[in-house]
Amino acid sequence: MKPHPSLSQSLQKLTTPLGHAFQNLSRRDQIALLILAMFLLFFVVGVGGWTLHSKANQAQKKYDDTMADVFWLRSQAGNINPNQTQPVSQADAIKQILSQSGIVNAQVVENGNTIQVAFSHAQASVITNIFNQFEQQGIRIQQLQINQPALNKLEVQSVLSIH
Repeated sequence: MKPHPSLSQSLQKLTTPLGHAFQNLSRRDQIALLILAMFLLFFVVGVGGWTLHSKANQAQKKYDDTMADVFWLRSQAGNINPNQTQPVSQADAIKQILSQSGIVNAQVVENGNTIQVAFSHAQASVITNIFNQFEQQGIRIQQLQINQPALNKLEVQSVLSIH
């Protein structure tokens, strides 16, 4: 590929006087000018590389944060049910929590600002989970009584307050 003649001539007209001026300098000045030019070249390349590296690190951190949010949202997708309606009352919310935990024989009675709940289950961890969900819904425990009539059965009676 042949270079464009006018561009080549323009470049030669520009560099020829610089070359002659460099040749007219003393040997010590030529060495100093070369060292200065190399320093400036390394400085510009170094600062450019460092800037590029820091921008890449920032972009990578932003990407990692975004991906962490995406994976968290994906993990929560199972908890979202668009067809599910919000419970009308706190008693309905309590019944819903109990039924989601596998408790079908629960008694839930609303009495003013309190709700009386009675149910039974075999595992204490399920009962603990139920009361944790009550707390997350803003339902507070006023009274709690747990009896164990058999090795595989825990009976729970509780009075809950609505805030």
